[in-house]
Amino acid sequence: MSLAEFFKHDFNEGDFELYNKKGELVFWEDSDEHWLRYEHDENRNLIFFENSKEFWVRYERDENGKITFWEDSKGRTSGTNVKLKTIDKY
Repeated sequence: MSLAEFFKHDFNEGDFELYNKKGELVFWEDSDEHWLRYEHDENRNLIFFENSKEFWVRYERDENGKITFWEDSKGRTSGTNVKLKTIDKY
């Protein structure tokens, strides 16, 4: 079951969107069940993106919000991985 189905969203009214308390888009879905998911840090910077095509990208940022490292589901990386975190798959 998709999130839109769970919330009984009517796609005649447009795509399904969820926002967090800060007003950041955290989930989007269209009527074909294509979806996008976003995570942000406490400074509202994008730190994770995932889509329904099994692609994801994770960003690490410095104290100024500049991307210092990124990696994606295709095994590509760039920058220096300071945090050495693992990705928790949902």
